[in-house]
Amino acid sequence: MNGGISLKDIITQINEIREINKQHKLVVFVGAGVSRNSGVCSWWELIREIAEKIGYSNCEKCPFNNTSSKDVCSNYTDNANCKNKYNFSTDDFLKIPQYFYNKFGEDEYVKFIQDKFSKQYIPNEINNLIIQIGPEHIITTNYDHLIEDVKHVNMSMYTIIKNDRDILEKQGNRYIIKMHGDLDNISDIVLKEDDYLKYSHTHEIIESYIKSLLFDKTFLFLGYSLNDNNLKLIMSYIDNYVKNNKINNRTSHYLVTNKIESNEIEYKYWSTKDIELVDLSTLNSTMKENTNCDSIASEQGKSLYTFLNYIKNDKLPYSNNKAEELKLSLINYAHKSFAFNETSYNTLIKMCHFKHPVKIISAAIHFFDEEEFELLKNVFEQNGDDIDIIKQCFLKAGIYAIQTNKKRGQFVSYKLVDSANEEDKLLELSLNNKYTEIIDKVNDYPNNLEKAYYYFLVYYNPNNYKDIMDSIKKDIESLNYHDLSDKDVLNITVYEYNNISMQLIYNKYNNENAHNKLTEILNYASNKSPAFEYIKNFYNDDSNIIYKLNKCLAKHEEYYMKKSTTFKMGGTIYGDLFDLQGVVYDYYLFYKKNYIMLDWFSNVKNVAAPYIKAILCTYYPDSYQFSLYDMGRTQVAPYPLSLLDIDLIVKHSDYKLFNSWIEHYKVFEIKIDEDIDIAELFCDFCVSMKTFWNIYWSNQLKVFVRLIALVELSEDEEHSILTTLIELIKIDESQNRGYISDNLLAVELFVKKHFDSNDLIYSELLSTLINKSFLDALYSDKNTYSNLINKLSNFSDKEIYIKCVEVINSYSDEKEKNNAVYIYHKILLKVDVEKWHKWILDNINNHSIDAIFTYLMEETLIYNDLCKQKFKNTLIKHSQNSLNMNNTIIKGITSYPDHKKETINRIIILHLVGRIKKLDDIDFLKEYMLENDYISFLFTPETFDYSKITIADYMWCNLIANDKYREKILQHKSEFWTEDDEKRIKLGFGDFFENKMAYKYLFD
Repeated sequence: MNGGISLKDIITQINEIREINKQHKLVVFVGAGVSRNSGVCSWWELIREIAEKIGYSNCEKCPFNNTSSKDVCSNYTDNANCKNKYNFSTDDFLKIPQYFYNKFGEDEYVKFIQDKFSKQYIPNEINNLIIQIGPEHIITTNYDHLIEDVKHVNMSMYTIIKNDRDILEKQGNRYIIKMHGDLDNISDIVLKEDDYLKYSHTHEIIESYIKSLLFDKTFLFLGYSLNDNNLKLIMSYIDNYVKNNKINNRTSHYLVTNKIESNEIEYKYWSTKDIELVDLSTLNSTMKENTNCDSIASEQGKSLYTFLNYIKNDKLPYSNNKAEELKLSLINYAHKSFAFNETSYNTLIKMCHFKHPVKIISAAIHFFDEEEFELLKNVFEQNGDDIDIIKQCFLKAGIYAIQTNKKRGQFVSYKLVDSANEEDKLLELSLNNKYTEIIDKVNDYPNNLEKAYYYFLVYYNPNNYKDIMDSIKKDIESLNYHDLSDKDVLNITVYEYNNISMQLIYNKYNNENAHNKLTEILNYASNKSPAFEYIKNFYNDDSNIIYKLNKCLAKHEEYYMKKSTTFKMGGTIYGDLFDLQGVVYDYYLFYKKNYIMLDWFSNVKNVAAPYIKAILCTYYPDSYQFSLYDMGRTQVAPYPLSLLDIDLIVKHSDYKLFNSWIEHYKVFEIKIDEDIDIAELFCDFCVSMKTFWNIYWSNQLKVFVRLIALVELSEDEEHSILTTLIELIKIDESQNRGYISDNLLAVELFVKKHFDSNDLIYSELLSTLINKSFLDALYSDKNTYSNLINKLSNFSDKEIYIKCVEVINSYSDEKEKNNAVYIYHKILLKVDVEKWHKWILDNINNHSIDAIFTYLMEETLIYNDLCKQKFKNTLIKHSQNSLNMNNTIIKGITSYPDHKKETINRIIILHLVGRIKKLDDIDFLKEYMLENDYISFLFTPETFDYSKITIADYMWCNLIANDKYREKILQHKSEFWTEDDEKRIKLGFGDFFENKMAYKYLFD
């Protein structure tokens, strides 16, 4: 701070110290000025009395000492009150007690101090407040017992330390350190010059411990004057320790003083020592009236008592005018967060200290209390630079208006701006998936943190933005750490956060010093402004946010999933969705607009998940809705997705989880905002993906296509999307084939939902897919590729047939050749059925079980002895793999997938659908009866234990669906069909096939 300290400044300091204490980072130094409120003498008074006893003064140095005029000191009786007489230097304060000790000896020295402090002193209210505030540690240069004699429950937290041995021997985490000794052992107190000179040897452990606190603690000095020699001595070795150890990014310590005479000089002096002055003379009358204390006599003591009370109690107002009080709080926060591009609305609302809850709905704060709405409106309607900064702070938090419903039912709103002005062009391009444009533009942007963030977002590879990060580091290292602006602090914090993020992402993080440095910076920054607390949450733990979101989700689910049993009046048609939305948008935009590299971490997915589930929940099918005549509940409706919602879902959902959420909430369609062109959004994503091939985007593509499968598309949109997908999967030598093959699942998902047999673009898709590279890349799992080929086979022609034959003939390995024939068999048989049917028959022993099963189901093959032997040999092979050394079946241990079980299931399905007509044709299965309940039922239905049946097993559903076996199973329904099963199906926990079987055959 430069110049004078204002009320606004001391309010800022109170808030900072309060936050530091909440983080367990505050250490209070207690000087003699605190004890004076209990009648204990100050250090100056003690030294003056010693000086009088030894006849020591500054009179000999006085310029008037040799004058003959008696009138020179006429204002002072016998020079007793001469200002210069006891104006001692730092050396004097140490030498005077030493002179006394040398002159009178140790006994007289000890007796004098005992007599001086022999009175029974009682702790004053300031002592009590210090304990009530509960700092991490308390350090005092006083010898008295006032602090430790406080009667408060918090005293149980502290261990009293009087010497080095106490630190070694006493148990405790929080200390009251008597760094200059205690009256109980006067011979060891620190007062005379020898004591200070030997301090580093006599109090080595205490001194080292206090110095260690400089690493991450903040010191608050109470009861010291600016000229206090004890303070200067303490600060000198603190200053030396900081410089010698090159400690940077330290938060300033605080020195509380009653009044500062030479403002500019004092601020300059103390700021070089990382000390921020707290001027108690700036406290206003309201603050003093709110904390009046009759037991403290001096005005200085009353002011210190007021100051500490405000640190202890964040509910105390700074003004009797509520609007002024709100304005002061907002000005304080706005100035401290002005450097941010985006601030947290949650933190902003917290700074308002509203007594009633508020909601964030569509970028507006909705007040339930009319008076609080009017208070904030009153602030906004004022004029001045501070008001403009406050408004800007709200806009940075995504708040563009405030609103309320008055008691008479009238809706009232106040707009900060007429419309939201999106200035973050790169973020807008990112939300629209225009990554190629981002890279074209980003180099023209002056902010290197912004450049690095978007290179990180697009390329993922650190080599693409290492030079930018190095440039930022160079700029930061050139800063003067004693004169950092708020913007400097933000840049340092974000850089260090991103630097560690890079190391974590690329598995190079093994530097404990880097972690400690970031922790130090985050502590320093959060002490500068509460706005930095959000970044600390990102780094340390966002579990509290996730807990609150999941709690809100549970309440939200009741409104949608239990409409007929949950009472709800009031609120919005979207349940509690906006409560979750506000928190997630706040989190998402904060880190993105401040360029914090979080996108590839699970933090964002974990925070976004409850909100995404809440969106899907609004589509849960339940017929009960609002009815005016029977006083029903508030109506709820499906929520249409915004652009930011789509971004969250696509870029921060795991495909498998997203799919499971869709099934859980029974989502069959999703609506999006009318102004969003979903096809253009998707196509731009695919173009960017084709350009940059970020490894994370394959998952995003699958999520995107799964989302689109729930959106109603026009024929033009479907055609446009499929055209883009075809371009995406086209293989050339410059691209990673693995990435391309990963995207086939997305193509299959789209084709399943939006297949149009009249759109000839599917012929182009088929032609693109007939490529040996796909077969090679999908060596372990070809189901997706095979499904697509089969689905599109009707679009094949002679040209595509020739491409298939070329791929087949390119393989010399018989197994690979057979596999290619199996995948392309529908196309091959369509053009030359005789040739390829014979080829399949001739190579039956080289076909996989998948192929045999498919050929039999399609009746390309007719079940015969060759097929029977193939199945039999396959089961023998799998059985041998599951035997132990004693040739017995290993029970309780299965592999995934269980090939033996899958083979048996396929044989049974072939029998159920009539491709294997008689049980005798699969009699080789009998030897597996003991390990397979389906076989046991088929061959021994009369003795089978029907309690083993469960319709949650799709194979039992297949057997129930079969006309030949259903009657036999239903005769034993009471043995396997229970009330719990009925309840489970009624609650909707069965899959489609299971529900169909239950309702058709099992419910009475």
